[in-house]
Amino acid sequence: MAERPSSDRRSQQSDHGSLDAGGLEMQVEGTRMRWRRWQGGRLRTAIGLVVVWQGLGVWAARTVGAEAVPVAATSASSQASAGTFLDRVLRDEQGEHRYVEWLPPGYTADRAWPVIVFLHGAGERGADGRRMLDVGLGPVLRRQPGLFPAVVVFPQAEDRRESVRDVWRPTSPDGARALRILEAVETERAIDKSRRILIGWSMGAYGCWSLAAGCPEGTWSAVLPISGGGDPRDAAEIPEGASLWAIHGTDDRIVSADEMTAATNAATAAGRPCSSTRIEGAGHDAWRLALRHPDVIRWLFDPGSVRPEDVVWDDAALDAWRREIPKSDAPFVPGTAVTRAVALRIGNDAFQAISAGLPAGVDRENLKGELADLSQEFEYEGQRIVARLTGIRWTMELESVSIAAVAAEDLRIRAGLRRLVLQVGGGEASGAGYRLASGPFRIVIAPWREVPVDVAARPRIVDGKLRLNARDIRFTIPDDNWIIEEPDEVTASGPGLTEEIGRIAIVGGLYRARPQVEEAVRELIPSLIDRIEERLAMTGPDTTSGLLWPLPTSPPAFRIRPEAIRTDREGVSVTARLIAAAPSGESAGGPRTIDAAAPILDRGAGGLAIGIAPSAVATMSESLVRSDEARLNVLDAPDPGFAALAERSLLCSAAPDLARHGAEARFRTEIVLSRPIALESRDGPGDALEIDVRADEALLVTSYQDATAGVWRDCLTTRLQLRQPIRLSLGGSAGEGRIVQVRWGDELDVRGTLEFCSGYAAEDARLDAGPLVGAFERSWRSWTSRQSASPVVDDVEIGAARLRLNGLPSRGGRIWLQFRPTAGAEASSDAGE
Repeated sequence: MAERPSSDRRSQQSDHGSLDAGGLEMQVEGTRMRWRRWQGGRLRTAIGLVVVWQGLGVWAARTVGAEAVPVAATSASSQASAGTFLDRVLRDEQGEHRYVEWLPPGYTADRAWPVIVFLHGAGERGADGRRMLDVGLGPVLRRQPGLFPAVVVFPQAEDRRESVRDVWRPTSPDGARALRILEAVETERAIDKSRRILIGWSMGAYGCWSLAAGCPEGTWSAVLPISGGGDPRDAAEIPEGASLWAIHGTDDRIVSADEMTAATNAATAAGRPCSSTRIEGAGHDAWRLALRHPDVIRWLFDPGSVRPEDVVWDDAALDAWRREIPKSDAPFVPGTAVTRAVALRIGNDAFQAISAGLPAGVDRENLKGELADLSQEFEYEGQRIVARLTGIRWTMELESVSIAAVAAEDLRIRAGLRRLVLQVGGGEASGAGYRLASGPFRIVIAPWREVPVDVAARPRIVDGKLRLNARDIRFTIPDDNWIIEEPDEVTASGPGLTEEIGRIAIVGGLYRARPQVEEAVRELIPSLIDRIEERLAMTGPDTTSGLLWPLPTSPPAFRIRPEAIRTDREGVSVTARLIAAAPSGESAGGPRTIDAAAPILDRGAGGLAIGIAPSAVATMSESLVRSDEARLNVLDAPDPGFAALAERSLLCSAAPDLARHGAEARFRTEIVLSRPIALESRDGPGDALEIDVRADEALLVTSYQDATAGVWRDCLTTRLQLRQPIRLSLGGSAGEGRIVQVRWGDELDVRGTLEFCSGYAAEDARLDAGPLVGAFERSWRSWTSRQSASPVVDDVEIGAARLRLNGLPSRGGRIWLQFRPTAGAEASSDAGE
């Protein structure tokens, strides 16, 4: 409830107000304020100054909207002391190898510092010397440089084709090089060798187990593998003195948490100190949570100070860390764009729910501003008077919002404003022998109840962003719902001018300017509409992005950019293009453009619906095809059965010529996606969704390595075609989301042909694709039969509003995710029909 000013120092609410001819009293919105009678000259002076201040009020009112400058909040991160990333090079007989060294804030050589070696994941392999900073500890240090008071070493694995299980082994080129880099850093920096810390994520987590097992006792004080497994044989060989804590997400779709458990069980059985944690609801990017938890950080530097089993993973803290640390710091380079790939339909019932949450969703820091000093000259009875207002700031509160589509190109917005305050630092007026100055005072609109602003807007897409162009803004200040507070300090000089008359002039003049104050408020409304635009753009939950991704890898990075919008009396329809990131190292010459040719969804769909064209998934997989990330060593495949595709006996049964390389030869087989994955949906009512997954060409590329040569040579290519259905159906609610049951169908069709690779000179030309195709089909069927997943699609949340997934219809060439307000989320739905 607004605090009313005391009657002895504040004027009451008024419209224009009026002075009677004799100066006996002033009528102010039904409240009579009685003053003593003045002489005629003093009365004329008061009336004249009222006119002056009214004019200045008009000037200020017309300038509020044009000169408003948002007040920016100072971020805590901008005040933090920054550490230093240093680009370094290790030179050896193989050439130059780039790595990065981090020096923490306040580093000096006066004392010994702990050292951390961070082992990155498979996606950061290369020789650029920077990609290993994009994911994991690099992004954390950029945003929270003081969290890890240690020198940090970032080596980079250069071998893109080695199994992720073996890249960081101390006997491999990349693992051995990481240890030489550590040695070089310890030679140059002041390092406490009793506190060497090893952290790894994904591929790097496998490296934690193998590198720790292959190093002498006393090398590592703490080892932290995140989101990866480990060879149980390595786990059993972890030296004494190295404390180990493995962390994994329960919802990791890339590496099963069971692989972590197998390694930790082996370590425990061998009597090695080892702890493990599964973070509920976390995915493969669990590093965003583990590397921010203060107990994890404290454990790294002093393992005896924390019992991992007692650490609490608070949901609120986890959500804050997810927002604070992005999944990757890698720059987004556009690769392929699909127009009309994604559609969004917002029905009026969804607008009603979204509107209810908007006031809480708009940051109050965006509802304030300031004005430059204002001055104006006036003529009064032939005399020149100059008036000036200084130190002007404004704030407002957004009490309510209502949005509804009413006709073509017509969206109606009603915003309820409370406590719209113009805070004036001071004012003065001088001329004709008079001078009047005031201290701070305020104009307060809607102090006791909200005042509505009605806006007729025309939705448009401009430069890929939603814009609500206001065509008509209606706002009126009620007579009894605004106040002008008298300044506490007033100085006055000139014939007959007193401080009391000055206060009357200031307040009365501004009351008479009410139409101009209303115009000022209307000028502020476009900035409020901007805030509403920002919130409306935040509609789709992140958990929808991977729902239709059929591969056992993370989907490529992508952006969604609105491109067209249409309004009707039942809602708003938007189409957007999907832009997939360019493959690593590809020239940023602009994205290639493909048209999905899927229509926009018009009337008949209530709630909120997000439609995806199946060709969008093909586009994302195409970006993988054009990069090294489309290559998977069978030893790293999600089912252990795939490893048979690299076994000597199987390969020789398919191509007898391979036997001539001898029993000591090594073989490696990789699954290579050479054409995009395609999805074909079947129209359905919405209780379940049937999708056919089709790979028109995937390759099994087999290489061999002679016992005497370190070079791998390609020898066999198996060309596969695959087709299999996936069924998605709605389950129950889970916390703040809806479960979607994802199951691969039994109808699997795999076909293939076999050929020698170009450049391979075979002495025995016999080939039989059957053994390889059959082994692949058995492994694929084994994996998909165990992939009955139940991911949770988060509610769409805007402030206090919440909409929940309640339909999966497919029609019009799109797969739809239908959301409705949670009050009806549990009930059956027509899914937009």
